[in-house]
Amino acid sequence: MASEGTQQNPSCKIMTFRPTLEEFQDFGKYMAYIESQGAHRAGLAKVIPPKEWRPRRTYDDLDEMVIPAPIQQVVTGQSGLFTQYNIQKKPMTVGEYRRLANSNKYCTPRHQDFDDLERKYWKNLTFVSPIYGADISGSLYDSAVQEPTRNDSPLDLVISNNSDLISNICVGARRYGNFLYTAQRFFFLFGF
Repeated sequence: MASEGTQQNPSCKIMTFRPTLEEFQDFGKYMAYIESQGAHRAGLAKVIPPKEWRPRRTYDDLDEMVIPAPIQQVVTGQSGLFTQYNIQKKPMTVGEYRRLANSNKYCTPRHQDFDDLERKYWKNLTFVSPIYGADISGSLYDSAVQEPTRNDSPLDLVISNNSDLISNICVGARRYGNFLYTAQRFFFLFGF
């Protein structure tokens, strides 16, 4: 621990933590430790779960999960001025989406570096209309898994006491996307 008067993590770097299984079982307490180390100064931290921890007993049923309203993004425009509109598609399973995302039409193209990938992104934006699944309520964790999905924060208490009044706030949601999917990137970066 730093002595009184000095700041932990003065450079605000993103810190990485590797808790033991015992530490991971009380994630709220571990979060307090992370903050005591100054991780909150960066705005986020990377927590690598212990190798013994499993979020699910089995992954066999993932392909059968349903994406109820996939969205196809259609982008039109030229010379730097583009318009995007979304078309709701019929439901599909995650397995169907996986096959679609890995198809030649939708997979990430071969690229030399990230600059090359970005050029291909802008070049193909109006030719390929990506399909994604967003805001799908629920979690991939088994229902018996409590940590790290619950940390006894004041917000958890408010939500548990007012769940009928406050819907869709800090509720687990899944999102499926592939190359060229562009919706709400700004919002993800800043947590809006």
